[in-house]
Amino acid sequence: MLQKVKLIVISLGILLVLSLAGLTYTILKLSPDQNGTVNIAIFYTLIFLISFCSATLIGFLLRRRFGVREFLTQHLRISIRQGLWLAILITCSFLLQSLRLFSWTNSLLLAGALIFLESFFLANDKKII
Repeated sequence: MLQKVKLIVISLGILLVLSLAGLTYTILKLSPDQNGTVNIAIFYTLIFLISFCSATLIGFLLRRRFGVREFLTQHLRISIRQGLWLAILITCSFLLQSLRLFSWTNSLLLAGALIFLESFFLANDKKII
């Protein structure tokens, strides 16, 4: 089990570095005017991957540092799920901002919905995700 956790953490680190390199390339070399939809989709995908990998790795490392070490797979599962919610929140916020629809009320409603969804998963304690 420990090797599987280590493999997932290393894979997330590699994906984070590759996503950062891809975002740097996208910002510096690709123009949204040429192939606008494709380039914008690449940008938002990279933002999502960076947010997901960063939040998952930070959450896992904090849980590993301050939590019980015997539950590494459970810590990783929870960190992946919460990293997914945070990445969705960040990506949707960027998307709403680009459409000039971002407001604090929209952001708070989205965050509240994701908090309720996470509370549902924590309360059920089943291996849904």
